[in-house]
Amino acid sequence: MLRQTLPVLILLLFTLNFTAVAQKSEQLKDERNSVKAEIEKTATEIKSTAKQKKTTYQQFLDLKKNESSKQEMVKTLESEIEQIDGRIERQNDVVNSLAADLGLMKATYAELLRKAYREQQSNQKFLFLFSALDFNDFVRRWHFCNNIIILKSDKLI
Repeated sequence: MLRQTLPVLILLLFTLNFTAVAQKSEQLKDERNSVKAEIEKTATEIKSTAKQKKTTYQQFLDLKKNESSKQEMVKTLESEIEQIDGRIERQNDVVNSLAADLGLMKATYAELLRKAYREQQSNQKFLFLFSALDFNDFVRRWHFCNNIIILKSDKLI
C-alpha cells in the first residue's frame, strides 16, 4: 500500500508545491506591480520636486536680483539726496549773500534819498532867496532862512 500511496503522495506534494509556487508567483507579481507603481509614484514625485526646486531656486534668484535692484535704487536715491543737499547749501549761501547785498543797497539808497532831500531843500532855499523882488527883500529872506536853520539846530521847530 505504501507503494500505491507513495505516488499519490508525491503527486499531491508536487501539486501543492506547484500551487504554492503559483501563489508565490502571483504574490511576487503583485509585489512587483506594487513596487513598480511605487517607483513610478516616486519618479513622479521626484519630477514634481525637481520642478518645485527649480521654481523655488528661480524665485530665490528673482528675490536676490530684486534685492540688489532695491539696494542700487537706495544708493541712487542717497546720491540724489547728497546732490540736492549741496544745491540747497549753495542756494542758502546765495540767499545770504543777496541779503547782505540788499542791506548794503538799502543803506546806500537811504543815503541817496537823504542827499536828494538836502539838495532839494538847498535848491528851494536858493529859489526862495533868488525870487526876491529886490536886494533888501533878498537880505530879509536870507536872515529868515538862517533863523530857521538856527531854530532847527536848537530843535525848537
